[in-house]
Amino acid sequence: MSARPSGVLAGIAFVVLAVACFATLDTTTKFGSASVPLLMALWFRYAFQALATTLAVLPMRGLSVLRTAHPKFQVLRGLLLLLSSLLAFLGLKSMPVGEFTAVMMITPLVITLLPLGLVASNAWFQLLTSRLARTEDPITMHLYTGWVGTLAASLALPLVWTWLPQWRLWALLCLMGLLATVGHFLLILAYKKAPASTLTPYLYAQIAFAMLGGWLVFWHVPDTLALAGIGMIAVCGAAGAWLTVRDGRGAARTLET
Repeated sequence: MSARPSGVLAGIAFVVLAVACFATLDTTTKFGSASVPLLMALWFRYAFQALATTLAVLPMRGLSVLRTAHPKFQVLRGLLLLLSSLLAFLGLKSMPVGEFTAVMMITPLVITLLPLGLVASNAWFQLLTSRLARTEDPITMHLYTGWVGTLAASLALPLVWTWLPQWRLWALLCLMGLLATVGHFLLILAYKKAPASTLTPYLYAQIAFAMLGGWLVFWHVPDTLALAGIGMIAVCGAAGAWLTVRDGRGAARTLET
């Protein structure tokens, strides 16, 4: 059964808002990476999501919100997102936000062809999100993601914890946690409303948001060669997603006849 047009439009809106949050998160992460230990920032980002979601949901839903038909997949999804976040934090320390985002957006093109680092973990994470969103409660998925990431990152926290001297740095960490929390919840809602093949082209809006953030905060403008590469990734990704949707519709018509 195909998704309703209103549901598809809602899914597209959710995914565009989600990638806007992610691009802002990446810009904020790069800005704070010079002052905050990487693993400490990573732990704070997940702890914020876990605590905020729990405080908002548990009083209304109780422990029943933790029920899931796929606990192993929920844990795996949380670990994949943690790995993706760690690799993203490392990449952002040395790359401009726009170029980094463009490289990351190779993910939809190479879900089965390029099992390397961030691309591989992010691709697997997106596949699991799309599959689980069909049957699982979005709030449950969000809770597991936050707590799995928090508990795993807590293993390294005693080695990197330091007291930050400025309140602005604590506010920066809270902003990172808020952006990640809202962005990933919107992404889950998007996959709940529309299939991944429909939403994939709109994921590339993150490149535009990232370039805007890099310009506003760091005054960075990609050179001609970088712009050509970014454009090629975006066009190829969007074209690949469009071909997938077209082939799927053609197959559906064949089955109906």
